[in-house]
Amino acid sequence: MSDRVSEINTVIESIPNVKVVKPFEQSKIDIEGCVTVFVEGLEQPLEFNVTIHPQYPFKSHETETIKFSNDNLIEHKHIMQNGAICIHTAHTPILSQKLIYDIESVKAWIKKYYINKDSDTHYEHLIVPQKAFKENHFAYFFNEVDYTFHKNQFGFVDYSIMNNGVFYKENIQSSIFQAFLNRIGKK
Repeated sequence: MSDRVSEINTVIESIPNVKVVKPFEQSKIDIEGCVTVFVEGLEQPLEFNVTIHPQYPFKSHETETIKFSNDNLIEHKHIMQNGAICIHTAHTPILSQKLIYDIESVKAWIKKYYINKDSDTHYEHLIVPQKAFKENHFAYFFNEVDYTFHKNQFGFVDYSIMNNGVFYKENIQSSIFQAFLNRIGKK
């Protein structure tokens, strides 16, 4: 077992209310294991498969390089279609400290979305099934808008193409929304 894998197992075992169910091991690329996490308000701890990418504790392309997944939790808020929970965590280049931060974020997710069933007014990512349209995929990026949308309102968007690329061996076009227009063309 590598020093890195050993450190991960040791640190996670030392975190209160967290148990390693399947010890972390080096796979072909990632480090993988399984943990249970308990917080007050749960009857039973929740189990998560954990995948740690080689770049950890650093981000890669502004994305966390650790993933906590449980397919049985998909019905809850802030969980991706693949069962990975969406957590926001503090950053540090120190592996042991980053693991502690990430587990604390998992505990916060459990309290907020699993136990309290909170709902946020907005999401950073919309979760929709990935499907090609006329043999192409399309990705649209947008930010907070200074406009309030109403139910059943419709209109148009102005957008700019950022780039064309490949998505799982299929063509993809990435664009960014520039403006939202109502049905008569006003912002």
